[in-house]
Amino acid sequence: MQPELWLLVGGNGSGKTTFYERFLKPKNIPLINADNIARTLWPAEPENHSYEAALVAEKERFRLLEEGRTFCFETVYSHPSKLDFIARAKAVGFRIHIFYFHLGDTSLHNARVHSRVKAGGHNVPEEKVKSRVPRTFANVKDSVGLADELHLVDNSSATRPYVRIASWKDGAWEAFADKVPEWASRVMD
Repeated sequence: MQPELWLLVGGNGSGKTTFYERFLKPKNIPLINADNIARTLWPAEPENHSYEAALVAEKERFRLLEEGRTFCFETVYSHPSKLDFIARAKAVGFRIHIFYFHLGDTSLHNARVHSRVKAGGHNVPEEKVKSRVPRTFANVKDSVGLADELHLVDNSSATRPYVRIASWKDGAWEAFADKVPEWASRVMD
């Protein structure tokens, strides 16, 4: 059976973890998540060990890649090394599934991060959130053709979450929205 790499991509607070919990965890797809690693290894102060947790997560991703085992990881996708990782996974026979979770504007990312912090989750400074969004978007655009499947998902609405706008599959785009939003059109061009 062909191993699969599932990437949940989007800015901070875009709904990656919730999507995993609802849709992929029931399929028993293992999740590599640096935030979970930090909470497990350094429960008293996970935020102070985010860098170390990211290194542990990276090592685990490469191990699973070498073993040819299906897994999922979530990322803000703002660094080009993630594209390199996908290319490597593709080269060793993985099927690549990317879900990009878009939010209407940066203030929504920040509001969700603040809600997460109030619920005991980790914080991300507002400027860091803002600086990552354009880099994430550029890397998503560069993933077209590299991924076997790339799903563009609008997760701006709390009452209507995870609205699939369009999907890249088998070398072509399929739109699911009556009117494709401008941000999705820019990826699809």
